[in-house]
Order: sequence, then C-alpha cells, then structure tokens
Amino acid sequence: MFSYSGNTLIGTKSVSITLNVPETIVPSASIAMQDSNPSIAGQFHAYIQNKTKLSVSVNASGAYGSTIVSVTTTINGTAYTEASFTTEALSKSGTQSYTVVIKDSRNRTRTVTGSYEVVAYKPPTVNIASVFRCNSSGVLSHNGTFVSIRLRANISPLDSANDASIVIQSKRKNAANYTTLRSISGVYAYNSTVVCGGSLSSQYAYDIRVEVSDYFETVYAYADITTADTIFSIRNNGLGMAIGKICEQDRFEMGWDAAFHEDVTFEGDVTFSSLTWLRDLIYPVGSIRMTVDPTNATTFLGGTWELWGEGRVPVGVDANNRELCDPEMEGGAKTVTLTTANMPSHNHALSSGTATAAEAAAHTHHAAADTYKVGSGSGSNYKYLTNGGSTDPASTGSGGAHTHTITLSGNTSSKGSGTAHSNMQPYITCYIYKRTA
Repeated sequence: MFSYSGNTLIGTKSVSITLNVPETIVPSASIAMQDSNPSIAGQFHAYIQNKTKLSVSVNASGAYGSTIVSVTTTINGTAYTEASFTTEALSKSGTQSYTVVIKDSRNRTRTVTGSYEVVAYKPPTVNIASVFRCNSSGVLSHNGTFVSIRLRANISPLDSANDASIVIQSKRKNAANYTTLRSISGVYAYNSTVVCGGSLSSQYAYDIRVEVSDYFETVYAYADITTADTIFSIRNNGLGMAIGKICEQDRFEMGWDAAFHEDVTFEGDVTFSSLTWLRDLIYPVGSIRMTVDPTNATTFLGGTWELWGEGRVPVGVDANNRELCDPEMEGGAKTVTLTTANMPSHNHALSSGTATAAEAAAHTHHAAADTYKVGSGSGSNYKYLTNGGSTDPASTGSGGAHTHTITLSGNTSSKGSGTAHSNMQPYITCYIYKRTA
C-alpha cells in the first residue's frame, strides 16, 4: 500500500495475504480414441481382440492459471505418460476400462474413467479328422476318383462382419501347384463331411490341403490319399515296383504299413514325404516356439501357429497364487505411477507462510502493594510509585495467567511430477509362436 500527500509519496506498507483456492478447482480433461487401422475400423466398426490398436489423445487443461504437470493414462494393462499415443493390440475382450490422471502445477489432480467394448477374436482353426478315396456318393472305394474329407473348421464371426472362406485343394505328389476342388464361403463353424473331386486318378497319389481364411489370417490343414490298392505293381518302364499301391516312381514303393522283424540298414539318405508325425511329436498343440525369425511356422511346419505373448515375459504357473494359477493369465504393467501408499514415510518443509497470534481476553496490571503513595495538591488527587525510596525498577502486579493461540497458515514445498517410471526388467526380444491346431 502507498500513501501520498498530493503527488508526494509519504509512506508505504506491505501486507501479506493468503488466498485459498477451493478444492473443487481441478484440471479438466477429455479423451478421444479410435482404431489406429482405418481398414479394420471400416470392416467391423468395432474394436477387435488382439488386432485393434487404439490411437488415444488426451486433451487436458489447467484451471484459473494453473498448468498441466503430468498426464498418465492406464489402458490395456499399460500406463502411458504422453498426451497422444498408440496402444499395443487389445489383449482382452468384453467391457474394458481406462483411467486418466491429470496433475496440475497446484498439485491438484483430476481422474477421468471410462470403458470401451472389445469383440472377442481367435484365429481360424481347421482339422482334418479323416480322408479317403470314395465314389461320388462318398462310399469308400480304393479305385474311387473322389475324396471324402471329414472336416472341422471355426472362424470368429465378429458380429457377422468377418470374412469366412474354406477352400479344399489337391495336387499330385511332386506337383508344384494345388487345384481347387471345392469352395465354401460365409460359414463360421463347419463340422461335416465333404465329398469332392471326380478327377483324382487312382493311378496317382495326391496331397490334400484345406485352406481356411478370415479377414486377418489364413491357416492350413494337410492330408494325402494314396493310389488304388494292389498287392503288387511294376511300373510300365520296368524300373520301379510297389507293394500295396500302384507304382509311380523308378524305385521301390510301399503302400501298406510294414513291420520289420529284423534289423534294417540304410546305406543312403532317408527322405520322408511328410514330417507331420515329427512335428506333432516335438510341437503338440499348445506348444510354444521361440525364434528371431518372423516367419510363421505354418509355412514350413504346418499346423496353425499364432504370435503369443507380444510384449510380455512368460512366468511359470503357480497353483498357490491366484494371479498365476492358470496358463495364459496376464498381469503387470510396463510403467507404474506411485500412489501415496507406495511412498516411504517422509516430511515436507514449510517453504512459506504466516503465523498469527490471537488476542487473549482483556485483563489489567496494577502496582504491587507498598510501592505507591497517594499524592495531594490543589485540585488534584493522584497516586505515584515510590519503590521505597530505591532507584531500582518497580514491578507491577500480576494480571493473572492467560494464553495466546497461534494459527499457522501457508504451503509446504512442492516436489515431484507424478510421472510414471519404467517397471521393465532387463530384456531381449524374440518372436514367440503358439501352436493352436
């Protein structure tokens, strides 16, 4: 404050005041999210499990002059500290929640929560239960030119928006390309016998492949059919013979299961036309394969493989821990924002503030007994201290015991930003595939 006499400054006085911002004054925020892949969004108009990655944007602002210090969004099991980011593929289906915590320069926070729906998705599966030569009616015939295939296939419907295609193909052994025998579309669950072909010569063996596709993936199942059954066959050029089948090559062929009761010695290399038995022995369904090669094992091992555990570290099942008691349970977070309960016990110094002493009740003080006399004079009547003739200071009497109340106000110093910290152990990455069929 300033005091003037006319235009002349004659005095100043400073007064400290404390303004208390109501607790209701907190930062504000809004959140927007969408599928980061416009093609998926256009096909399904929904978020798809293990396929959709969310593009998220948080718009936060302070109130009455405050500024935003930190924004922490927890979604899909991960905490993000950027205002705009893209999540990993959504790992869970159903109703999922998110939380946004905004902190301003007054150390005020606002928490925004919400939810979103994720449609359950699993990759297509296909299995050939049986395959054999037959006639056009599906009746077993070793000379038949048709093939009977007992087939099971499943495709996630995704609210009937998913593509669905089943294609049955064949090729002669040693041929390069497959020929389509039958196509089935628009069916999400198939469990039936298919009879197709008509041109599969009984003089040759054939590879059978079933291709099942949806919008995202294609999987295969393989089988084969042999030639017509015959006890003994000699090739027409005289350079090959076979037992149990028609001879197709310049070599000895066996078309029936064989049992050797003595030792067998191979002088040269042994080649297997199919290694599915070995694959099934080493990698049964449910097995995990780790590699630094991104190639899906379906292309060279067959079966159905899918990427598994993306961005996560495997942990052994613990039947005594409810968070780890079953396979494929998920938990943990890449980053963590500490709460008050996570912090060690500590104090804060008062960096600024004021102390105000409230006044006590009214009271008086009087001179002690025998320390004053009554004076007299013309027109006056007064008392004066004599102190017994001593020049030492005289004391007044006690005014009685009383107290003063001191009120302390101000702010402690502000520390920290609320930024999430990394929670990841030292790691090295690789591709992890799981066999599903």
